[in-house]
Amino acid sequence: ALRLRAAILARRPGEDALRAALDDLDALDEPLLPDDHLLRSVVCERLGDIDGALTAVERGCDRHRRHARLAERWLQLLRQAGRLDDAQQVVAGWIASNPVDWRWHRWAGELAAASGNDAGALEHLEAAQEHLAGLAARADDPTFVPLVAGLLLARAAAVARLNRLDEADALYGRAAELMADDPLIPFNRGLLAARSGDIDRALELCAPALKAGTPELQAHMRQSLDDNRYAALRARLV
Repeated sequence: ALRLRAAILARRPGEDALRAALDDLDALDEPLLPDDHLLRSVVCERLGDIDGALTAVERGCDRHRRHARLAERWLQLLRQAGRLDDAQQVVAGWIASNPVDWRWHRWAGELAAASGNDAGALEHLEAAQEHLAGLAARADDPTFVPLVAGLLLARAAAVARLNRLDEADALYGRAAELMADDPLIPFNRGLLAARSGDIDRALELCAPALKAGTPELQAHMRQSLDDNRYAALRARLV
């Protein structure tokens, strides 16, 4: 009865209902279920208590070490709180003790890239791509193509930061086959051409991509052009 009432109260608006939900969760007998920790985490977050939300899922993970939703929630909150080093530890621990899961390798790659470790990011992104490619049953899933393309784009960006420009261009090319209408892909290929010294090729790719982008995307593209490596390209695009 307490669990059910806590779940109902947690969905109601207002701080009083949320605090009443916490009171019900406090009254539960041990052992607590994974969903008890998850619900406490959600309620604390809605109350603006991120530390309380983190404590709830951390305790849940200590008691239910192989519970994926708890671990994912913990990772999400750590990233939200900007605690990237702790998030990397959570990801590393999960990957080391559980079967391969492309999502966790993707998250590990994103965290590695955010910390400036592009070689580590690439290793995890490649592992994610390999695992995702093996999930043949997902090929008919409408979300499958953007997932594959997203990993290709993340790999291309990491490879480009490692100055492996030809490899990055090839990865962007593979992504373009899946997302032909995304103007950011040819734009990024144009930036690679500019870095290689082929300004004519860069202009050929970047100019139409810039025109095709939304206002928000155009602003992002122009911000990318502020890099001194693209001064010659920028001068011809203006």
